[in-house]
Amino acid sequence: MPAIFAKSRDGFQLQLSFGYKGQAFFEVATPCVTKSDVAEPTSVPNGPAYPLGEIPTPNVRSAFWSAEVPVGGTGRGEGEGR
Repeated sequence: MPAIFAKSRDGFQLQLSFGYKGQAFFEVATPCVTKSDVAEPTSVPNGPAYPLGEIPTPNVRSAFWSAEVPVGGTGRGEGEGR
């Protein structure tokens, strides 16, 4: 199987290989990271602001995930002044 393997000095790795009938496989590996503090967001959310740990999951019926009508302005013709 033809393949290319690459590794940077700081530990990032890439693999590109081709299999049966030209099926391509692309794999990436990164080095371990160190834990760092992350600042709180400085902007206000443009949607619902859920408290930590209370974001609804897709398998639970909610207004957030289960809209009954399309949302306008998605780039597919809705909400573009037609």
